[in-house]
Amino acid sequence: MKPALEALLDLAGVATGERVLLVWAREPAVEPAVLDAIDAAVRARGATVERLESPPFDPRREDAPPPLAEALASA
Repeated sequence: MKPALEALLDLAGVATGERVLLVWAREPAVEPAVLDAIDAAVRARGATVERLESPPFDPRREDAPPPLAEALASA
């Protein structure tokens, strides 16, 4: 899984000193091990990570839920 994580973080431009907001929802289900692996890879690059579980919403029809909107605004 490490090459895939490195490719993901390269694509996202994650570097030392960056702040990363890791957002997920319960549906569809995300394996906790996947979130843990992303979290660890971000930290290994010297970036900080914050996790946020977002309630399901359709961004084409709805505004972001308040907790997500607040986290994005402070990013």
